[in-house]
Amino acid sequence: MDFMQAGGFLDKRYMVYMDNWYTSPVLFHYLQGRKMSAVDTANINRQYIPKDLKPVQKGEVHFRSSGNGMLCLCWLDSKLVTMPSTVHTSRMVQARPQSRRMKPQCVVEYHSGMKGVDFRGSVSGFVPFSQKIA
Repeated sequence: MDFMQAGGFLDKRYMVYMDNWYTSPVLFHYLQGRKMSAVDTANINRQYIPKDLKPVQKGEVHFRSSGNGMLCLCWLDSKLVTMPSTVHTSRMVQARPQSRRMKPQCVVEYHSGMKGVDFRGSVSGFVPFSQKIA
């Protein structure tokens, strides 16, 4: 929040994409009050995430939404994907224009919005270091 305030990002209708480290409904509600939207991934065991959202078949979606515009969606792909959002609905869209495969719109937009941030972090484990880190 300090970074966003210092950078002048608050109250300007930006969309914030986060990884699951920062997930908090309290933070999402605060951002809504500051005219910002938020989308995130979350662990199903995280506090305040509904525990009954457990799809059992691949491609199945379960969700809950609140009166103030917060959505929590669980989608079973190759693994369980849980996403809170203050801007999305449970709408399903085509994964790619030429594909019949359907994905939740929040998942498609999250991947687009993160633009490789998660990818960079995941491949850093495969890059050999030439210096020993103390």
